[in-house]
Amino acid sequence: MEVAIIVGAIIQMITLIVFFVMAHNVAKINKKLQSQAFVRNYMEMAEEEKSIGNNAKAKEYLLRAKYRCGKTHSFDLIELTDGECSVKDNAIVKIDELLSELI
Repeated sequence: MEVAIIVGAIIQMITLIVFFVMAHNVAKINKKLQSQAFVRNYMEMAEEEKSIGNNAKAKEYLLRAKYRCGKTHSFDLIELTDGECSVKDNAIVKIDELLSELI
């Protein structure tokens, strides 16, 4: 009887550890996906502001996108616009080109 209680407690502890490890991994993946979405959203908002002539706001959004790119790993793909993905260094170069057009 005592052995069954000890085995049950060990199984519950293992289950609890596995749960928290999986929850941590899911949170990390979710954070990575949200970071990429922010870059894309900032690029789209910058394009909208540029089209209506508000260059100051467009520059602000591009700088935010550049900051988000800087927080990602260099081997991750960053979605800039619909269907256009790039690695970190190329994305930053693209953002710098757009910034130079606004100045």
